[in-house]
Amino acid sequence: MARDVIYSLLKSDAELATLGGPGFVVVPNFTGDQRPNGAGAFLVIRWGVTGYAREVQDNGSHRFDLWVHYPVSLSTDYVRIDDMLDRCDELFRAANDSQPTGADGWTVDEIDFEGRSGDFEDSGYQTICRRASYKVLSHKAS
Repeated sequence: MARDVIYSLLKSDAELATLGGPGFVVVPNFTGDQRPNGAGAFLVIRWGVTGYAREVQDNGSHRFDLWVHYPVSLSTDYVRIDDMLDRCDELFRAANDSQPTGADGWTVDEIDFEGRSGDFEDSGYQTICRRASYKVLSHKAS
């Protein structure tokens, strides 16, 4: 499924962290009551459900969304969010060329961009946010 590769690419990228600002954090499947960063951006990785039969799920593509949030109290300009999503696209294109393997033993074959949402305001977290969607093909390294 390549969860570790995706998470590691995003978490370890210095340029993405700089764009995110103070306290930038990447969190998988976050559903907390309070936002994980109030000083800058945070990015949530949300893995989707597959429609494949259980016995073939490992061989099918998997979809995930990236939600980039930025506190309204700091800015309501979506340019920073767009720049962060652009950087994520660059990281994923590079991963397509290098086909990295994560600590979980999964190797990325291809990460495909599927689109971006419109601009949102999240009243619960008091953030502006956007979502980008991707499809990943991967295999268990032997």
